[in-house]
Amino acid sequence: MNSFKKIGIIYLISIFSLCIHAQSIDEATSLWHAHKYNSASKLFKKIIESSPSNAEAYYRLGELYLECEKLDSARIYFAMGTEKVSNSAWNYIGLAKVNAEGSNLAEARKNTDKALSITANKDVNVLNECAEVYIHHTAKDAKYALTLIEQSLKLDPKNIHTYILKGDAYRAMNDGTNALKAYDDAELNDKNQPKKGHYHIHKARLYKQGKSFDAAEAAYLKAIELAPNNATSYKELGDLYYQARKYNKSKEYYDKYLSMAEPTMDFYKQYARLMYLMKDFESLKKITATANGIDNSVFLINRLAGYAAFELKEYENGEKYLNQMFKVKKANDTILASDYEYLARCLSKQKKDSLAIENYKKVLELDPKKQEIRGDMATSYFFMKKYKEAIAEYEYKIQNLKPSVNDYIYLGRCYYFEKMYGKADTAYMKVMELAPSSPQGPLWRAYCNSIIEQDVNKDIKDPKQKKWLAKPFYEQFIAIPDASKDIYKKDNANAYSYLGYYYLQNDDNKKAIEMYQKALEFDPNNKEVKDAVEQLKKKG
Repeated sequence: MNSFKKIGIIYLISIFSLCIHAQSIDEATSLWHAHKYNSASKLFKKIIESSPSNAEAYYRLGELYLECEKLDSARIYFAMGTEKVSNSAWNYIGLAKVNAEGSNLAEARKNTDKALSITANKDVNVLNECAEVYIHHTAKDAKYALTLIEQSLKLDPKNIHTYILKGDAYRAMNDGTNALKAYDDAELNDKNQPKKGHYHIHKARLYKQGKSFDAAEAAYLKAIELAPNNATSYKELGDLYYQARKYNKSKEYYDKYLSMAEPTMDFYKQYARLMYLMKDFESLKKITATANGIDNSVFLINRLAGYAAFELKEYENGEKYLNQMFKVKKANDTILASDYEYLARCLSKQKKDSLAIENYKKVLELDPKKQEIRGDMATSYFFMKKYKEAIAEYEYKIQNLKPSVNDYIYLGRCYYFEKMYGKADTAYMKVMELAPSSPQGPLWRAYCNSIIEQDVNKDIKDPKQKKWLAKPFYEQFIAIPDASKDIYKKDNANAYSYLGYYYLQNDDNKKAIEMYQKALEFDPNNKEVKDAVEQLKKKG
């Protein structure tokens, strides 16, 4: 083959290859800007694998990781880019962004100076990216960024990206007037109508920063109208509504964003917070499950998954997620009293009461004001049959806080099992006062008084002279509609047996038979009651 023809073919192949890589970079960048982070990162990596000297691919992938707050991954790819292509400015800018994100402006300046020297301050894109280092990261130097922006505008006075950066620089300096003018200049210089939504996003950020909610909302809605496929607008409008506590509107726009994007973990965390605030625990369960499927080591996701599981009565899952939360905790993660409280409640619901008490105590260590959980601790002690400890907690709550009817019910039960029948009777007197339609008060007063009366009557021989202290309470118990529920079958049998015996001892055989027969309706196998009925019937 003719050598000139060979050279020509090789040249054409090279040009074709460059075009393919350029198209791939554009495609990957479009995916990234559409918030399809996973797809974009895969494509960038594929480009790097097939073209290890493509400096821009390293840079764009590093930027993607920066946006996803994966600083270490970003640093790795920027460093790889400088090693593979040392004469390219891009990845020195990337390293500068990592420096600025880590609040090291001195190192950032060294790296942007290196990038600028490579291009002799003549590349608009490099000047703009260097300016961006000092505007959009943790450590800022917006004044220096403006000097780079002015150099860029001298080279290209109509570059719309430069005007947007100029607006962002002024926004970083809280100069809203000049920021808005720069955004308007960007819009005026853009002849491509569909892109105009982009400027409204930047204006919305400016209005949001100035706490002008209505203007920010209008700007985001305008951005959506002009560029309905720009996922950024939906997310940021959702954020705006979240901050304004318009949670239903926030969910509406987050859901639209979810349908368009492959979200970052930060978005999943934000969405999970929203669902928790809205008490939408089913949605919270779904979103945390999705996030955990991507990365199960995220502290907040495990916390809210645990909270959701408890609220949905999935106590075993709640325990699992909360234990995972403690396991993955990092130095900057903060344990809340509510974390121990939710775990304690999950454990208590599974009858793991000793573990529950350990966690209730941790709640009080972290937040001594949460004294209301003393009642929950008491209940766990009760189910462990540690009645003295339970009594101490119930008494504390009753004396110092706002007790519930259940507190008195369980306190009375603890007194009863500790054979403190007088105190138990007093506790159930309070139950009758607070919940007159509950069978619990009269029933347990009857039980207490049936024991107390044994001591009162021990020296009385005449049955008609005996004190029947339990009688009025059994009568009150059986008169309450809820007492007919199946859970009170045994109690009804006891009540009617007692009343039958009372009438028997007081020579009212007809009433005694009536009461005993009622007892048999609830306990048909009670031999003593059956025998008593038969004997009474024989007597006529």
